[in-house]
Amino acid sequence: MTSRGEAVVFWDDADAGERVIKLRGREENGFDTTGFGCILGRNARGLIEFQPGTLAQAVIRESLCWEQFGFGCTIEEVIGEDAGLLLAQRWIRPDTTLSPRTLQHRISQWMNERGWEPLRERPDVSVSLRNHAWHRDGMGAFDANETNFILSAEDGALYPIDLVVWPLPE
Repeated sequence: MTSRGEAVVFWDDADAGERVIKLRGREENGFDTTGFGCILGRNARGLIEFQPGTLAQAVIRESLCWEQFGFGCTIEEVIGEDAGLLLAQRWIRPDTTLSPRTLQHRISQWMNERGWEPLRERPDVSVSLRNHAWHRDGMGAFDANETNFILSAEDGALYPIDLVVWPLPE
């Protein structure tokens, strides 16, 4: 279906197209340098940025997404000792009538309504991440952009499909 960043995404034909399968893995197995999925950390200059996550951190990240947003992936299988991670996520049929700019505005409203505050002015967040970074109660939700949310054509709700949800580093 697609390959972006940390995952290769497939249709799950066995499930009548009602979910997608995400395959993540280690760089030496042909995946991006983000490992099993990005987490938040500090770089050598002290800025909050994405860092590659381990298999265990990927599992925690998915549970945090469910905890914070009520939607995410389920763990289907660990491939080999830790060569890959197979995840599944319910397919949401997208409403494609909104422009990316309008969808981004809806995402910002949605996050604000749920008590999340933007980090765009925070100087210790990497400049490239600030515009799509949020926080609430010590938790970060990064990469909250129009490519990581789907507006459902069926119920009009927004669904976060690939946010980096992780505690903000001290």
